[in-house]
Amino acid sequence: MVYSFNFTEHFTFSNDAVSLSIEVLIVTSVLLYGLYRWRVKVLTDRKNELELIIQARNQEVLNRNQEIEKQQVERTIMYEELMQSIHTAQRIQELHLPPDEEIKKHLPDFFALYLPKDIVSGDFYWMYEKYEKIYLAAVDCTGHGVAGAFMSIIGNSLLTQIVTQNPTYNAAEILDQLSTDLIKTLHQDKDKTTFKEGMDIAFCIIDVYENQMHFAGLFQKLLPANYCRNQK
Repeated sequence: MVYSFNFTEHFTFSNDAVSLSIEVLIVTSVLLYGLYRWRVKVLTDRKNELELIIQARNQEVLNRNQEIEKQQVERTIMYEELMQSIHTAQRIQELHLPPDEEIKKHLPDFFALYLPKDIVSGDFYWMYEKYEKIYLAAVDCTGHGVAGAFMSIIGNSLLTQIVTQNPTYNAAEILDQLSTDLIKTLHQDKDKTTFKEGMDIAFCIIDVYENQMHFAGLFQKLLPANYCRNQK
């Protein structure tokens, strides 16, 4: 079986229609290209804006890190200087302690358990020898660290001054004078509310010639050695 077709109609386009189609195509292309370029510009601008924000924040973080490092360096320097000053104060304080060898000349069994809590100490022991008498003291100043160390220097100096100027004083009189001088030194006689520093002390005078010992204490007691052994 054979089929045949016969086309009798012809399609024709006028020149105006062709021109209009081309113009529409061109305008559409231009619009699409313009839209594309605008979109690219928007994205580019946004990208640049984000990059600037990121750069600014990175610079801010960098500046902050540099400031932190600077502060850490400054703190380290301050700490080292502070520790150097405290160790210097420790050496000065230890120079005010009587040498163990000097005490052992008179008390062969002497020993001192001296363990400062904060490098420098508010506790100290003291000895002075004059006119066949040995003056001994164990002192616990209020406060620890630097404050206690200052108190120990004051107490050490006052004890030496009192014993030197008043060689006939007994143990109780020396402690009474120490209390009076300490109050004056700290100006506690003028203002009794702001500064209440002080010290506890055990004080002995050993009379080598008479073979006697006199004791006085401020919030400290004297325990004979045989009493300690009996308590065991």
